[in-house]
Amino acid sequence: PTAAPVTASPTPNPTAAPVTPPTAAPVTSSPTPNPIAAPITPPTAAPITSVCTGLDVKLDLQTDGYGSETSWELKDYVSVVASNSGYASDTFFNIDLGCLPIETNQFERYEFIIEDSYGDGICCGYGEGGYSLKVNGETLLEGGNFGSVENIKFPVDPNPPTPAPVAPGTTKLFKLELQTDYWGYETSWTLNGPNINIQKPTYTYANSNLYTEEYELPANECYTFTMSDSYGDGIYYGWYKLFWDNAEIHYIVGNFGSTKEDLIGDNCPSNNSPIMSGNVEIRPRPSKDNKGNGNNGNGNNKDKGNEGKFNKGNKFGTGK
Repeated sequence: PTAAPVTASPTPNPTAAPVTPPTAAPVTSSPTPNPIAAPITPPTAAPITSVCTGLDVKLDLQTDGYGSETSWELKDYVSVVASNSGYASDTFFNIDLGCLPIETNQFERYEFIIEDSYGDGICCGYGEGGYSLKVNGETLLEGGNFGSVENIKFPVDPNPPTPAPVAPGTTKLFKLELQTDYWGYETSWTLNGPNINIQKPTYTYANSNLYTEEYELPANECYTFTMSDSYGDGIYYGWYKLFWDNAEIHYIVGNFGSTKEDLIGDNCPSNNSPIMSGNVEIRPRPSKDNKGNGNNGNGNNKDKGNEGKFNKGNKFGTGK
């Protein structure tokens, strides 16, 4: 019998090599970031302020109901450093005039002048105006009821020279009586003699006022008194009298021109200069009826109804 065929066993599939899964990379934690510092703000430098090494001058000005009449100027000897005019009415102004140069022991270099063109100041008939001039923080001059003009020279000498002493019984009284006209600021005078030099410059006197000046002077001398008017018509609507030892020596009225000299004292010759009338136009008396014409648009008369409206108390030393 035929043997059954031998069938070979199927070849087994090859065994796959074991697959080793890849090892995962170790997880490394992120480094802790450094803390962020708060932004540093540099300190703000203090503002640099200039320090005045001279005269720090300021002006406070409160105008009255007719501000257009107010003007002022600041002079360095004869040159005008600053000035202004034509102000609004009933308004306060704070004016910085800057730092003015000055040298040690230099006195009366500067002059401040304030004017009212009508001649009634800025207080107190038509509003409570006033002004205050300050130098290095100290009030040097203030007011408001000054007529036509007021002025001061500065720095003021804290130790003005004093006249040499005179033995008792060897002096006599010199007296001036002065009635200014409508332009009192034009009037000035001097008195000169041995060791005597007295001066009253322009802008010393207000309009239409009576002034008395008295000085004790050595008796046995001769002095030259000179009255001046910057316009050249004398004191046309006024007069002045000179007294020596309480006796009236000279009485001058009206138009003496630009200057008039008179001698006074125990040791003077008898001759005095004649009166020479000034060759200028004689101005009429100002009329108060036309105050404000063309300046403020307020008609022909000031409105007295404004009296006290701008009452600032005694801020400028002029309050009622």
